[in-house]
Amino acid sequence: MMNSTVAKTAVGTTTTTAAQLLSSAPSAAEKNKQWQRELLMERIRTRSNQHKSFPELAKAMRMSMLEKRYALDAVEKANLQKCLDSMQHCIKVTSRQGLVERLESLSRQLGLKFMEDTSGLFISTDMFFLEIILDANGALTDVKVHHECKIEQQSCSELVNCLNRGDFADFTVQLEGLSSIYQLNAEPKVKTKAFVALQAMETDLYNLFQMQNFTKDSQQLVKASSVGLVLKRRGGHPMKLIYFVSPYDLLSLDTKSLQPLTTDLITSKDVGFSVTVNLEASSANKLQILPIVSVTNDPQTGIDIPIYAPLNQQNSMLLPATFVLRLNKPLPVCHATLRALGLPLGVASDGATGLDSPDKKDVVISSIMNLVVQTASEQQLKNSQKGLFVNLPDQTHCYFFTENKQLQATLVSSIPFTEPMQVPKILDFLKRQALFYTLLASCVRTQSKMGNDMESTTILEVNAISFQQISVSLQHTFEETMATLEFDLRDGNVKCALYSLTHNYDLLSLKLTKVVEKCLSIPVTIRALLKFWDQETMSMFQRTIGGGVGGGMGGLGGTGPCGSTGNAGYGNFSMVMGPNDSGGGVGGSAGMRGSGVKMEQQQQRQQQNNYASSRCDTLQFY
Repeated sequence: MMNSTVAKTAVGTTTTTAAQLLSSAPSAAEKNKQWQRELLMERIRTRSNQHKSFPELAKAMRMSMLEKRYALDAVEKANLQKCLDSMQHCIKVTSRQGLVERLESLSRQLGLKFMEDTSGLFISTDMFFLEIILDANGALTDVKVHHECKIEQQSCSELVNCLNRGDFADFTVQLEGLSSIYQLNAEPKVKTKAFVALQAMETDLYNLFQMQNFTKDSQQLVKASSVGLVLKRRGGHPMKLIYFVSPYDLLSLDTKSLQPLTTDLITSKDVGFSVTVNLEASSANKLQILPIVSVTNDPQTGIDIPIYAPLNQQNSMLLPATFVLRLNKPLPVCHATLRALGLPLGVASDGATGLDSPDKKDVVISSIMNLVVQTASEQQLKNSQKGLFVNLPDQTHCYFFTENKQLQATLVSSIPFTEPMQVPKILDFLKRQALFYTLLASCVRTQSKMGNDMESTTILEVNAISFQQISVSLQHTFEETMATLEFDLRDGNVKCALYSLTHNYDLLSLKLTKVVEKCLSIPVTIRALLKFWDQETMSMFQRTIGGGVGGGMGGLGGTGPCGSTGNAGYGNFSMVMGPNDSGGGVGGSAGMRGSGVKMEQQQQRQQQNNYASSRCDTLQFY
């Protein structure tokens, strides 16, 4: 029995060992792989003595890439070049070679010619070229601009500073600005006069600005100067005319105060509303090539007056171009403004009118309210039919814009002109339109949402009667009457007038005018108005309660018949009492002699206005 068991165990063990040996034997596929591996290693061993250095490998790689064994696809080549240019933008320039590669890449993207010489670098077109002068160490020393119409080169400090601080984005913008001057459909001989004409116009506009020598305050110059605040051409940046600056543009969130309007602030930020003087291709126009503005002093008034010389063959020539005032941001303009500017009402997107949409497509003609809402919200809000909520620190407003079908408007991005005398007229209307737009845009807040407590929200209706007059209607907070606050913009400044059925608010209107002049904001002005109404009602209530207490106390010592108390009148209601009517006091007052107290409506109104004049000085606005 035991022997048979041992025999079975031995047989099982022998069978298992044989199976393991068969499974561990290499298959034909594995033998093939092992043979290929050994063959590859043998080839590597035979070539181990033929290894090349890294420079030799790089050279061989470069030569193999230069071999034109097949035609490159144009699309792939463009994509490859685009990727290489993008990589160039990410590389910090620290050497002469890095500067050369970066400028060569920028020139290629702009379609300009680039050349490297021992004396410097050259970026050129058919009409002008830039000479970038470097010293022996590769440091930048100067940048000179040479126009074909000028004999001498001009050193440009703006381009030098731009390259020294490594701002190649601004350098690209300046190159584009210089190239855009000559984008005319004409012969090179005619194109050379483009920069001459533009320089003559810039000289005349700056002479008009120099006439405003009555103040050095930049903010005052923006308001009073006929051409606004003028900044001369800086390299490739065109001449800029700042014609309107809102207080919100000068508000610093860090210091919570208004910053002074300085040249550094204007150049570093796009502050306010401004235009740049440019030259664009168009149909043939007679344009000046010499300055035509002269200044003379009026002996009677002592004021400098500009004199514009007529265009003739000596100071002008026919060019296929026109001067253009290009706005820094599209501005909604009413048709009334277009009529005043003498521009055609059939607005088109071609270059003849200069009135076009920002995307250079079909012109948008819509109601003025819709365009204001869309522009102020940066297209986040599409129409003005919904309520516009404004959340202030202690108040919540909801503004509803009322459409005026007669005020159809369009977005203006550029306005053409041919003579310098047209610029003050254009800027005057743009100032008025910017003021109109700023007031309405102050009601548009994209981040404000509907409050939880709608009962405490003030509902207001805003109506644009014309582009020079805005009315805001609201309900008196403590009376069942309507009030209207009108903003008059006819003289270029804001004047407030508050109208109500029960009160005369002439003094309050003057105070609100001062408020809106400082902030140019409808919500902030409404906030000041509501706070005044709160103070007015509280004061009337305190006077009424105080009079009642005094009358009642007087009745305690009286011996005559019952009289009336001091609270015979409250608000707009008056109480007429007879000599025998019971008053509100505890006892009769001998001083009252039992006579009734009657407050007429006119007397009440006079008292309220006197109180208004005394309390307006305590108004504090946000």
